[in-house]
Amino acid sequence: MDATSNVLRYGYHGKEGHRRVRWKCVPANGDKPHEFSEVLPRQKTHSGFCEECERGYAHHEGPQSAREYAFSIREVASALMRVGQGASYREAATYARERAGRWPTHNGKVRRTHHGQLVGDWVEVFAPVVYEPHRDFAWPQKGSLLLDELPFRINNGVQRGRPAFTILVVMGYDDEAGERGAGAMRLWRLEAIPTQPAQARVDWERLLRSLDGEPHRVVCDQATQITKAVGAVFPNATIQYCEEHLRKRCHEHLKTEGLNTPGTPAHDTIKLAFSSESNFELLKAAWLATKRKRLSQHVKRIEPLVLRQLAHRSQWPSKANPVTTGALDNTTDWLRTQLSWRAGLFTNRERMNRALLLLLLQQNGHANEAAYTASIRDWLRTNRGRPQVGRRMVTDPAGHQSLRP
Repeated sequence: MDATSNVLRYGYHGKEGHRRVRWKCVPANGDKPHEFSEVLPRQKTHSGFCEECERGYAHHEGPQSAREYAFSIREVASALMRVGQGASYREAATYARERAGRWPTHNGKVRRTHHGQLVGDWVEVFAPVVYEPHRDFAWPQKGSLLLDELPFRINNGVQRGRPAFTILVVMGYDDEAGERGAGAMRLWRLEAIPTQPAQARVDWERLLRSLDGEPHRVVCDQATQITKAVGAVFPNATIQYCEEHLRKRCHEHLKTEGLNTPGTPAHDTIKLAFSSESNFELLKAAWLATKRKRLSQHVKRIEPLVLRQLAHRSQWPSKANPVTTGALDNTTDWLRTQLSWRAGLFTNRERMNRALLLLLLQQNGHANEAAYTASIRDWLRTNRGRPQVGRRMVTDPAGHQSLRP
């Protein structure tokens, strides 16, 4: 086709409700005319009306879509947004179908299904695409890295249920200017793994090796699988044991001994015990005075660790280097709320981790329907309008669940 060729609208193709414009090119040099559609065909919407423009679509307008896709790119992006906000696949799929007015038909009749596979497929194909502009390539070089684990159980997330999976949560200090400004803690990684304590260290090491660089400082609890992984992957990093976890452990010991009573020295000295050497000495004296062997053993066991951390505490004075993993609490609480009630539904590890990309973008303030639409559109254009990743390619062998211990 050259500049003098005539291009004419030549009707539509596709089913009613999501029909696409078809074009006909008549070459000026007398060559045989041919029909074509755009790389990203524009659809006729169910209503034929653009809510953003507040007018009807012209014949050459309409939302773009991937080739052979019944839903537009913006409708896909909207569904991904809802998944990131915590909606289930069923909820997001129902919303997408209602918004687009597109329901499957059977024997000529509309079937109002609420199956979530539609959105599950979109998450599999497009979640990595919308995450790519925000993907990290290296760990933060300033401030601290915060690590924690968030276990889920099938029985509505309560502790007595059967293990479902565990999410490894990594938060870091971001000194780069962004939507939340410079100097803020944000999520670096979320990754779901089977709840297998013997395998957890391997999973942590693999995750910590997934990005370049080494943080100067890591804050975590005393979980062996985490501390050993950090020591193996980040040998030069200073490990700060979370002071809030140390306090909770002290209260647990007191509760076991029946002494966790407010107003007593053994209880009240815990609050400030890890803020200075003098305060820790007060705790030590109070616990030794109880004459309880278990308490004496615990305070003597943690004493070298606590004194070592206190000796270096003045080196990490800024908000970029917290003394607890408390900055993670809002995120882990939100994740627990969104996922615990349906923890038993997630069985595929890779699919789950692609969904977690959307939750990470939501928590970091990067979730945006227009931005998601632009990323998907650009990616499809490079692939001639067709995703190079087939739907339902991330599957487990029959009878095997990759996210189950």
